[in-house]
Amino acid sequence: ILNIDTSAAQRLPGVKAILTHADAPGVYAGIEQPLFRKDTVNYVGDEVAAVAALDEATAIEAARLIRVDYEPLPAVLTIKAAQLPDAVQIHPKATGNIAWAQNSDLGDVDHAFAGSAHVRADQYMTAASHNCYAEYHAVVADWSRPDKLSVWTPTQTALLFQKSIARAVGLTDGAVRVMSLHTGGGFTGRSAARPHHYIAPLLSRRAGRPVKIRITGDEEFIVCRAGGEVQYRFRTGVSAEGLIKAFEADISFDTGAYVESQMIVLTLTSSYIHALYKLETARYSGRLIHTNNIPYYFHHGGGIAQMAFGLGLHMDALAREIGLDPVEFHLRNAVTKGHTNMTGTFIGSCGLQECITKVTKKAGWKRKFGKLPPLKGIGLGIGAMASGAKGVFKHDTSAAFIKVQDDGTMSLLIGLPDMGQSSHTAMAIIAAEVLGVQPADITVIAGDTDITPLDVGAFSQRGTFNT
Repeated sequence: ILNIDTSAAQRLPGVKAILTHADAPGVYAGIEQPLFRKDTVNYVGDEVAAVAALDEATAIEAARLIRVDYEPLPAVLTIKAAQLPDAVQIHPKATGNIAWAQNSDLGDVDHAFAGSAHVRADQYMTAASHNCYAEYHAVVADWSRPDKLSVWTPTQTALLFQKSIARAVGLTDGAVRVMSLHTGGGFTGRSAARPHHYIAPLLSRRAGRPVKIRITGDEEFIVCRAGGEVQYRFRTGVSAEGLIKAFEADISFDTGAYVESQMIVLTLTSSYIHALYKLETARYSGRLIHTNNIPYYFHHGGGIAQMAFGLGLHMDALAREIGLDPVEFHLRNAVTKGHTNMTGTFIGSCGLQECITKVTKKAGWKRKFGKLPPLKGIGLGIGAMASGAKGVFKHDTSAAFIKVQDDGTMSLLIGLPDMGQSSHTAMAIIAAEVLGVQPADITVIAGDTDITPLDVGAFSQRGTFNT
């Protein structure tokens, strides 16, 4: 960025506030991610300036009048390009464009591979994706009162939004009120505050009135922090009986121009390689790679679902290569009740083998496997998912209040958002069952941090279970 000139926009009638880096120098939307860029932009969509006006047409015209002089810089747009020896370094601290790395070696992996009767290696790629929820990103902020900021936005977690916004704009948690109302889908796409959640309050503060920002359809693919390109490399060594002796996962994630909280992808994927198979030894190498793309987070499931795709293909191919029916291979290697995996997790109950047996019987596996016509096939993949995020947050907890009216009807106050998955219906049914009334007698009140009790939010399959 060579120069930013807002003078013409400032003179336009109806414009009430304009912000650039000079107006919010200490506000950050992520690690090394200033809310507004001062010297360089690192991806198409990086925020440079913001306008608030009396109507949308005036705001659009004012944005058009802001002149930004750019000097083009070389860019890296793929994991491969970002890791070349002569690649542009997007952030000085991220040597080789590696934003974050996590590695673990459990057992003598190399010795186990050397002693394996058969070893197979595979590589898989997943492309950039969007969570495809039904509602655009939007936010309304009112910071016209000096002692209270009110924010309305669709979110999976009002609590974490409240904390992020308060920290960014220099307020205490209690001085920020977040109201989420009903949310039109999330799938991890609304689990953290985005730049517009900080920009709207700052514009409101400057203008002295409420400010609304609504993302257009095209802009969704810039604002959404969904999954980027991921490269998976799996290597597995088995005994002559087809038992897994050694397993290695090497995974590179396109984390885009900035790291917000994407490190959780490495934490989760490194844990979940131990969730399905009884491994004697295991190695995990994971890294977040900076590119000049949007700050990618992950498609739903913390990156676990995408990894299961590649892992399932790899294990299925391995079984076929050693001449073992994939069903038999999985039954021999699947975790079972009473198993303690290499990370110390004890499996207190498990129906994985039973599930494999029932599903393949229903699918007609024996009748179809190896006997289908060309271009027709049948395969087997397994997966796992936690319910809750214990260990990720200090307190992965929820609470509920009940208010009983004179006529016997009740108000149930919860902090859990409903994103179309009927969380509020489930909560009403649970409360009604405990209290001996009908669900129709209960009104669910949620989505307001000033009124409802604490709840971390609706993600990690935790909502119904925890709340």
